[in-house]
Amino acid sequence: MMFLEQHPEYDGRGTLVAVMDTGVDPGTEGLSKTTEGKPKVVAIIDCSGAGDVATTTVKQLDTNGRLIGLSGRELQLGDWMNPSGDYRLGIKAAYDFFPTNLVKRMKEENKRQFELEQSAMYNAMHLRLKMLEPQKDANTEEYDSLQIASEQLSQMMKHYEDPGPIFDCVVFHDGTHWRAAIDASCNGDLRESPLLTDYHIEYQHATFSTFTLLNYSVNIYNEGQL
Repeated sequence: MMFLEQHPEYDGRGTLVAVMDTGVDPGTEGLSKTTEGKPKVVAIIDCSGAGDVATTTVKQLDTNGRLIGLSGRELQLGDWMNPSGDYRLGIKAAYDFFPTNLVKRMKEENKRQFELEQSAMYNAMHLRLKMLEPQKDANTEEYDSLQIASEQLSQMMKHYEDPGPIFDCVVFHDGTHWRAAIDASCNGDLRESPLLTDYHIEYQHATFSTFTLLNYSVNIYNEGQL
């Protein structure tokens, strides 16, 4: 400690270190700033390719001012500076690149929520069927409809699958830098989505959600195609 007090400049300043790891979180408090107040993490590069998103599809807003993402969702864009009017679209499944432990946690929680909601609907249908049983001949249409719906719901519960979140990605050039926005909420509303450029330019990152607590950054290559 005395040595550092006598030589405060011996703190690694001027030294660039490359860290090869399965994950480096730019949001970690200890990685935010150097002792000089400069960004400590100066570049984040995905060497695995897991986070690659092809953005070769180019579209402009239609006559109604709409933009349909590759997921099929109608995307609401922010008041962004886009001189060309061209938007490059991509799509990415969260489970393709989220950490294994996070995917496991998400699947467990999603299944729990699914079973709770489906069980409530299933029980409500069966309660109604029991009420209609004595007079089902007078309520044939409703009774038959409930039976079919109940059977379909039962099949859904047996064949449950969880594809996970599917993110629409939008890339465009603001006249100075390439920018990317990700529909992390999966509802098509990107108006409040962070607009990120290559990490080494602005040192910005964002978080997918409060549930995942997973931070991300972007690098845009090949004139916006990746």
